[in-house]
Amino acid sequence: MENKKVLVAGVVGIVVLTGIAFLAASKRPASPSPVGAGKVIPPEKQLPLGESTRTAAPQNIVVPDEKTTGAAANVAIPKTTGPGDVANTSTFRSYEIKVEKNKFIPDTVIVKQGDAVKIEFLAVDKEYDVTQADYGFKLQLPKGVKKTLGFSAAGQGDFLFYCTLCGGPEEGPKGHIIVTSPKQ
Repeated sequence: MENKKVLVAGVVGIVVLTGIAFLAASKRPASPSPVGAGKVIPPEKQLPLGESTRTAAPQNIVVPDEKTTGAAANVAIPKTTGPGDVANTSTFRSYEIKVEKNKFIPDTVIVKQGDAVKIEFLAVDKEYDVTQADYGFKLQLPKGVKKTLGFSAAGQGDFLFYCTLCGGPEEGPKGHIIVTSPKQ
């Protein structure tokens, strides 16, 4: 009986400490915008994470695989593809994108809804960031450093990504993640 009391007290203590840590983290002030080699957008002009940049995906668009040739120069060809899940209903697609001279190269990634996506970004000439508000990511890219972003392509559409350090979607480099129907 005494062991049960000690166990219950320990579990209650862990729950209370976790709750306190969560509350403390949620009350922290927001971090200021990062300062990099480019221009920093004032917070009032930044598109908050979770806001939509989504537009309709183009119809009858081809989703490339690693053997695709003749695609437009701005379309990323996956470095690797393979089964994305055990039921083989999705595909894993891996891409590499450089950011150089205020441009994403290539600037368009095309996948099917449900695909598992991995994109390696490399900032070549200065510090950049990659922000995509719908998926809620902002990835800092120091000069010369490769960083990986992974996500599951959820809803269909054309999702804009951009660099906030360079002026945001109006002024800086921007690109597109196009998610098509899984049946295309």
